[in-house]
Parts: sequence; C-alpha cells; structure tokens
Amino acid sequence: MDKRPIAISGMALVLAALGATFVLVAFGAIRVAENGIGWMAVVFGVGGILAIVLGYGLFTLKSWAWPLGIVMVAISAGLALLSVISRGSLAWLVLSLLPAIFLLGGLALPDVRASLGRERRAK
Repeated sequence: MDKRPIAISGMALVLAALGATFVLVAFGAIRVAENGIGWMAVVFGVGGILAIVLGYGLFTLKSWAWPLGIVMVAISAGLALLSVISRGSLAWLVLSLLPAIFLLGGLALPDVRASLGRERRAK
C-alpha cells in the first residue's frame, strides 16, 4: 500500500508526543529522586522509548509496528489493572484503559492492518 492512512499518521504523532513526554517525566523523576533512580522513572522511561519507537514504526509503515502495538496495549492494560488495585477506583481504571482501547481500535482498522502487512485472509 503506497499511501499512509490518516489513522496511522494520527496514532504515530500522538505516540511520539506521549513518548517524549514520558521520557521527560522520567528524567524529572531521576533528578528529584534522592537515592538513585526510582521505579517510576524506569517505567516512564521505558514506556516513553517504546511509544517513540512504535510511533516511528507506524509512521514509516514497518511490519513490526503492529505486533509491538499489541504488546503495548497488553502492557498498558496490565498496568491499568495494577493501578486500580492500588487505588481502588473504577473511574481510575476506565481512565487508565482509554489509551490502550484507542490504540487497539486504531490497530484493528482494516486500512491500518493492510498498511502494516496484516491483511485478513479471504476464506
């Protein structure tokens, strides 16, 4: 497929912006931490780098971007469930799952799947 779908461009730009924000938050957490790097800095740093890599893969229509997106959805959903266990709020769970739901929905679009080499096979 020669033309990049608008959904891929939008997801790539949002992921790159989120990734950059997460990396900056990680650097801020490292600077604030008194005794080394905290676990939150690691989570935000790794998540930010993965989001930037996924944004690049989507924007350049790399075939590995689709499975990486699915893995990130699973990780995001798992972290959302862990956070609701610690916070105990259903509203927090819904808010935490929204990015994963939007990413999964975008990756499931037929033109996105086709652009990333994940076309459904005809029966």
